[in-house]
Amino acid sequence: MAFDGIVCKAIASELNTLSGARMDKIFQPNKNNVVLGFYLNGTNYALNCCIDSRIL
Repeated sequence: MAFDGIVCKAIASELNTLSGARMDKIFQPNKNNVVLGFYLNGTNYALNCCIDSRIL
C-alpha cells in the first residue's frame, strides 16, 4: 500500500480522536514494535508502532 495523501489524511483523522488523551503506558514487546497506551474519557486506546520493513 502506498503512503500517499489519502492514507496520510486517514491516519491523521484517526489520531485526532486521541486529542487530549493522557499517555498511560509504553510497552516494547520486541525490538521492532512499540505499543503506546492512551486513556481518554474512561476508554483505553493502544497505538502499535512497527518499524519492521518486512511487515506490509
